Amino acid sequence: MAKTLKLCIDGQWREGGDGEVMPVVNPATEEVVANLCMASAADLNDVLDSALRGFEVWRSVSPAERAAHIRGVASLLRERIEQIAKTLTIEQGKTLSQSRWEVAGTAAYFDDLASWAERVYGRLVSQDGLGITRSIVYEPIGPTFAVAPWNLPAMLPGRKIATALAAGCSVVVKPAKETPETAYLIVQCCKDAGIPDGVVNAISGSSSAISDTLISSSVIRKVSFTGSTGVGKQLAQLCGLHMKKATMELGGHAPVIVCADSDVEDVIDLTVAGRYSNAGQSCIAPTRFFVERASYERFVEAFSARVKAMKVGNGLDNVDMGPLTSARRIPVMEGLVADAKEHGATVTAGGKRIEGKGYFFEPTVLRDVPDTAEIMFEEPFGPITPIDAFDDLDEVIARANSTPYGLSSYVFTESLSVAGYLSRNVEAGMVGVNSLNAAAPPVPFGGVRDSGIGREGSMEGVLESMVTKTISTSI
Repeated sequence: MAKTLKLCIDGQWREGGDGEVMPVVNPATEEVVANLCMASAADLNDVLDSALRGFEVWRSVSPAERAAHIRGVASLLRERIEQIAKTLTIEQGKTLSQSRWEVAGTAAYFDDLASWAERVYGRLVSQDGLGITRSIVYEPIGPTFAVAPWNLPAMLPGRKIATALAAGCSVVVKPAKETPETAYLIVQCCKDAGIPDGVVNAISGSSSAISDTLISSSVIRKVSFTGSTGVGKQLAQLCGLHMKKATMELGGHAPVIVCADSDVEDVIDLTVAGRYSNAGQSCIAPTRFFVERASYERFVEAFSARVKAMKVGNGLDNVDMGPLTSARRIPVMEGLVADAKEHGATVTAGGKRIEGKGYFFEPTVLRDVPDTAEIMFEEPFGPITPIDAFDDLDEVIARANSTPYGLSSYVFTESLSVAGYLSRNVEAGMVGVNSLNAAAPPVPFGGVRDSGIGREGSMEGVLESMVTKTISTSI
């Protein structure tokens, strides 16, 4: 019998007021693994009251004590890594090893943000000729509404929770309906680490009803959203209407520039693993490959051979790639492949759905993909890799910058001058040079243009959950 996943409001796990539930499906087996309780209008009013009370308590807790609680969450995540990782794989689909990595990374974010809870300093402006001393201080902004997607169901809600806690804010987290239990297990870790009731709340339900109610409420002072660019723009408009501070982490379509002086095998070792991790369902995944012509044929052949050897199956088994998280992504993948072929591209690996139970699609490689193909300007969010050749740096910079996205980008070269030139001119919030590790707990995460506004993680993320106050004192 499928378990029931309840709402967490004011420290209590409870069913939705209207008794409505929706199924949570294992994408590898298509079996219902849980029934998710949906919040009623009364539940939303209660969660707002809870977050307001929780904020009044948490903002008064000293930074050192807040940090200790946040580190306690990190410790519990590590202790419970096997339970959380297995849950993550069952509801999201990625391999168990990738789920373990994600939970460990989530714990690392809690640890790093705990340190920033103690390191947000104001400053004192020296006395001026008017006999006034001015101090600049940072204060928690207030209750935060955090909306997380299904592709990283531990790390993304976890980072949002940890950022709010470090700043002294309470939080209402809404995980994706496809992958709620992973986030709920993190909320339970927060409770078990001694964080007071009402500080961390979790709800699920109608996305539009929850967003409209919470963002329009005077209680919520900050919104953090990770998801599609289209939905993000709608929520940003709603935040503007109600003068709410917003952090928007939206789509990406990361260019990968492989120069001829790079070691092809080394680049493929990194990029095949990174491209098909999580079945390609990551906003910072290396996506559009531009390979300098002198290395192009060798790169395409070796990359395709490596992809053909990948084993696809249930993430709980010993496989290289699991299913797509949602059945609705299958026709999208099929459409992208068909469109690329119509534009002259050639399939060199994969290219079609894997028949049988589960939402499986073959890891796919396309060569000679022109910029007019849909996959070159629309984020695929799946296991399809388009590759094309380039001849000079200015050409590839223009092609890399040709989409409206600017989240992450990757450069592979042995030349420091080329690396510097490309890094300066490719428009992105994060650039990896000879590495895919562009995002990590100690550095801020975020993009430019249609990839969003604001940053999460590190000092920058904490400050975005605070307000700046100037106090001028006449001596």
